[in-house]
Amino acid sequence: METKGSGFVRSILSKGVGFARESVWYGLHKLTGSSYVAYYARRMDSIVSRNPAWGLSLDRSYQLEYLRRHGLARGMAMLDYGCGALAAGILFIQYLDASRYFGVDISSKVLEEGRKRLRLQGLEHKNPTLVHLKGISLGELEGRRFDVIWAQSVFTHMPPDDLRAALAQLRLLMDADSRLYATYACSPQGPVQKRYKDWYYSPSYFGDAAKQAGLAVEEMADWRHPADPAGLDRMLRFRVSG
Repeated sequence: METKGSGFVRSILSKGVGFARESVWYGLHKLTGSSYVAYYARRMDSIVSRNPAWGLSLDRSYQLEYLRRHGLARGMAMLDYGCGALAAGILFIQYLDASRYFGVDISSKVLEEGRKRLRLQGLEHKNPTLVHLKGISLGELEGRRFDVIWAQSVFTHMPPDDLRAALAQLRLLMDADSRLYATYACSPQGPVQKRYKDWYYSPSYFGDAAKQAGLAVEEMADWRHPADPAGLDRMLRFRVSG
């Protein structure tokens, strides 16, 4: 039987091991001079290889519910930007009409796991499209337009130059009626990097970044992440400006 004390020790050891792994991944990135995208992809490949059930223990239904409140209809074309192993994507695919879901991610391993989850759920008939990105470019989706683009916990792990490049790429997939919803971690002093993988931004930062990409942006007051009582996780909505 685990005592309170032993549970505390186990928690501390687990956090220590996790921090050590983060240090190794980021250290290799700096040592080799690889891109931030390559570093983060390698990190996620390692995580899902060690834990194929990554993300399954969390309820992601709040994401679908939020988008439905903001008009997501079954027949709309949706891009799940940074879809991971489809922890939320499964819910989007179940809801949307066939061939209307597109998911992209930089980690080949999480996409491989996502395809396994699709088969286990019997959702292959929904014909979702999953694309492995090798960088910031979205050239694989050239010519497509999406009604809704969803970027949950993606900008939270992007440095400023990559974030601005991503907005410029996403703008190419939008028309006057498109909406891009993206969460970010808020800090008045942002951009600030913490724990290697996390980036915090100030609300004002996105005004300039959006304008540079040809987008207008607003902060969504109705967003609440269920695991964020401090309210650091914020939601932005972008649209084509002009």
